[in-house]
Amino acid sequence: MENVPGLLNTDVFQTFKNALVELGYMLDYQIVNCAKYGLPQNRKRLVLLASKIDEIRLLTPKEFTTKTTKTVRDALSDLESISAGGIAPSDSLHKSANLTKLNLRRIRASKPGG
Repeated sequence: MENVPGLLNTDVFQTFKNALVELGYMLDYQIVNCAKYGLPQNRKRLVLLASKIDEIRLLTPKEFTTKTTKTVRDALSDLESISAGGIAPSDSLHKSANLTKLNLRRIRASKPGG
């Protein structure tokens, strides 16, 4: 599970965590910077792993062997271009929001890479 870091100090998270333990799950959780794990987003997230099979732990960034930080361009560059509100014929998970004319103008006015 991944969520916002603020969830860590809530009653909801404590209840969820306790329920998993009562069901026989072993847990590990911590707040991580996603970029250190090869994701194209420089933000912190609460990550929780759970297993009934064996003890589980999150890898540290040093154990996770990504050498370079990925950019959004790296993640999206191989996707085919689709129009606003469209769905790629070759990948039904590649969808675009139906953007307003104003938002389309804003995107077109943005500098490449910015």
